[in-house]
Amino acid sequence: MGWKDLYELSPQMTEAEIRFERKKRVIGLFLGPLCFVVAWFWPPLPHVNELGMRALAIFLWAVVWWITEAVPIPVTSILVMPLTVVCGLFPFERAFGFWAHWTNLFLIGAFIIGAVMEQHGLTKRVSLALVASRLVGGDPWRLLVFFLLANIITGAFTSNTVDALLYMSVGMGLLKTLKIEPGSGFGTAMFLGIAWATNIGGKLTPSGSVPNMVAIALANSAGYRVGYLQWFLANVTFTALQTCAMLLILRSFLSPKDRAFRVETDLVKQELRKLGPFSRGEKIACAALGTALVLWTLPDVAPMVLGRAHPVSVWLTARLNWGVVALLVGCSLFVTPIDWAARRFAITWDEAVKNIEWGTLALVAGSLVVGELIANKEVGLGGLLSAGVSSIADSRPPQYLLILGIIVATTVLAQVTSGVAIVSAMGPIALVVAPALELNPIALLVTISLAANMGYTLPSSTPPNAIVFASGYVRIGPMFKRGAVLAIVGIILLSLTGYSMANWVFPWTPPRG
Repeated sequence: MGWKDLYELSPQMTEAEIRFERKKRVIGLFLGPLCFVVAWFWPPLPHVNELGMRALAIFLWAVVWWITEAVPIPVTSILVMPLTVVCGLFPFERAFGFWAHWTNLFLIGAFIIGAVMEQHGLTKRVSLALVASRLVGGDPWRLLVFFLLANIITGAFTSNTVDALLYMSVGMGLLKTLKIEPGSGFGTAMFLGIAWATNIGGKLTPSGSVPNMVAIALANSAGYRVGYLQWFLANVTFTALQTCAMLLILRSFLSPKDRAFRVETDLVKQELRKLGPFSRGEKIACAALGTALVLWTLPDVAPMVLGRAHPVSVWLTARLNWGVVALLVGCSLFVTPIDWAARRFAITWDEAVKNIEWGTLALVAGSLVVGELIANKEVGLGGLLSAGVSSIADSRPPQYLLILGIIVATTVLAQVTSGVAIVSAMGPIALVVAPALELNPIALLVTISLAANMGYTLPSSTPPNAIVFASGYVRIGPMFKRGAVLAIVGIILLSLTGYSMANWVFPWTPPRG
């Protein structure tokens, strides 16, 4: 997978790249602990207590090592947890409890489902069918565009992590079929596109990402109502524009050679025919994926059909967590027979363990810890963030500049911490401050949620980024550079369309007097 050190990566790199990586990693190796020590002994910043400075110290160390890859990224993520205990920020039960967060349990089940799809050839069949499609017509760029548009559409209705895992499995099969190796421009464009398209698609609907749901929950708790269709209408313009920007950036990865090669559809169709009818393993994989997708979306669909107060909706929302569904479906594959006489089942434990990406689990746990360090007002930097946003509001700048400043701050934070933590920390402040500035509080909250979903630059920014980085087709340099460009373009587009569209969809009258 992609969690490799420089020694393992060097055979695939040029001498210039090796020299650059060596310098970068050595500098980061010493700069991370140095930032930790300096922040630890630095006088407390305004609105930050002694514990907050310790949180800042851990945050700086983690970010420096994540960016420079001084050590493998999962190692940094694991290191964060004991550091919070040693520094007196969290008891060890809480610090290491992030390993058992439902997101990680969900990932374990999702990895098992993906392994069954891969092992029994379902992903190969899907990838061959996609390449052989008449819409593609053998053109590699058209193939990439249709692939990512499908990713965005499904990402709007499923968990972004599920979407990334699904399309990564299909993409791996597709690139193997095309005999495209890691390091190629087309492979990099496809896998970066999977991460970005998943994040972009997640903006479209309330159920597309967790930050969306947090924002809606905050709005409901403040007495505002956000409808499913309203959310879609508020965000569809920005999503469409960002999709266009993403495709333009990805096209820059493709060399003339990448654009010139033709996908031999006749050969692909022959390979597809050789697979024959669906095997029992493929049918089981389809059933597992279909069941999981239905159960993952059911808690969101049932309240729209039956109403939120209906007992069935209440039960589904309270009991059918994504992690619960993933583990139940994943465990069922260990007892679903392929050949009962031979006692052969859909997957074995050893096969499952080999396909669970433990580095990704470590990254998710570490990111959750860092997010808590930033958002927590007692032991973290939440007080500083609150005071900063409030001071900006007190100065009463022009509305556009205020909205732009909030978008920039949120997007920068989204590169290094959880979007859930950002919306949880800034959302309540926005709901309180916005009316005083004659800003639509719901429109501002929606804008913050969209900005919190623009973590494009680092593997640690979002779970989809981590998943595609682990594929081996994406390096940290291209992800950071092109991701920064996409984030900057996103800031501009969001400042021009995000708030104004949400303000139109969610009408609001400023208080008088």
